[in-house]
Amino acid sequence: MPEITACLITLDEEERLPRALRSLEGIADEIVVADCGSRDRTRDVAIRAGAEVLTRAWTSYSDQKNFAAAAAAHEWILSLDADEELSPELKAALLEWKRGTPEFEVYEMARRAFYLGAWIGHSGWYPDRQRRLYRRGAAAFSGIIHESLRYDGHVGRLRGDLRHYTIRTFGEHRDKVERYSTLAARQMLVSGRRPWRAGMWL
Repeated sequence: MPEITACLITLDEEERLPRALRSLEGIADEIVVADCGSRDRTRDVAIRAGAEVLTRAWTSYSDQKNFAAAAAAHEWILSLDADEELSPELKAALLEWKRGTPEFEVYEMARRAFYLGAWIGHSGWYPDRQRRLYRRGAAAFSGIIHESLRYDGHVGRLRGDLRHYTIRTFGEHRDKVERYSTLAARQMLVSGRRPWRAGMWL
């Protein structure tokens, strides 16, 4: 039976983290949380749930996730964000997967977003398949923003939804756009692309 280490990255997530950790009960054989300097009770919440909490200064989403995976005791990694949770159907699929022999090195699942108080099931937001269960060493996260698991082989698929509790208010949406636009500019700089005045204005 393959054992799973659930890996999460955090920064001031004391409100949302408990839901994510509760959804991992009965699934994760180990939980590793890579925190980048929370000033709230995030670390305490994770420790009380039995997680190993590591501290690492922020560089990028991919770096943080790969750092957490490198600290895992088990070779199978389940990557989860603090604002996500496993649906009951996805938990059942993972339990069934653990009872068998893995056929693939990487598995994906549908992600459903809870946006401004409602679930979105269309407009390209769903099923929004995410590769989150993988054998360490076979794949790794890449990308400064909208990080994804880099893997070129065939990918398995698990039934059930990864629930994503995303934007709660319009103000939060505005702040997220500001943060992501800064990261996008940094990624363009790293890749050697020059600033585009019209694009920056838009």
